[in-house]
Amino acid sequence: MPSDQVLARLAWVQRKVGLSTTDFVASLPPDSRDYRNVALKSRTSGLMSAAGLEVLAKKIETVYGIRAEWILTGEGNAR
Repeated sequence: MPSDQVLARLAWVQRKVGLSTTDFVASLPPDSRDYRNVALKSRTSGLMSAAGLEVLAKKIETVYGIRAEWILTGEGNAR
């Protein structure tokens, strides 16, 4: 399950690009739909594995240039 810090960084990315959750999800490759689950469901439901979150972070890095490592760990700069 993603930590609160990872969820906060994902929300920051979404705000930074200025899109609603629906539009943000639509802007990522089709198999990135799990972001919707992370963003909309309870933080305690464990909807995304660590491996799935890593894949999502890499897709966000590819599309928006926000470093996957920063999304996952908070280390370094976002870009």
